Amino acid sequence: MELPGAGYREFIGEETKRKWQWQRRNEEEAKFWAGIVQGIIGILVTILWETITPVSFVIAVLPPLWVAWALNGNIFKSPIFYTLLLMFPLKFPIGYSIRWI
Repeated sequence: MELPGAGYREFIGEETKRKWQWQRRNEEEAKFWAGIVQGIIGILVTILWETITPVSFVIAVLPPLWVAWALNGNIFKSPIFYTLLLMFPLKFPIGYSIRWI
């Protein structure tokens, strides 16, 4: 004779094992997608910043570089840095005098 609730305990045990295996298997993928979302948000915020700031090197370039350093610890691994590189020719065209402040 089976005790009442024994099937439920077995079900919960199997469900817990499946959930743990799924989390273990997909943990790296979840980190990857979280990084993609953070990168896209960083790019969009940088483009918005470059759009609304005046043509000034100190205002347009140094604050985003400081934020990239503060968030990542390494400026060159940040999506903000690469967005600045792409936006630099648009913000400061060749032949245009750069205002520092």
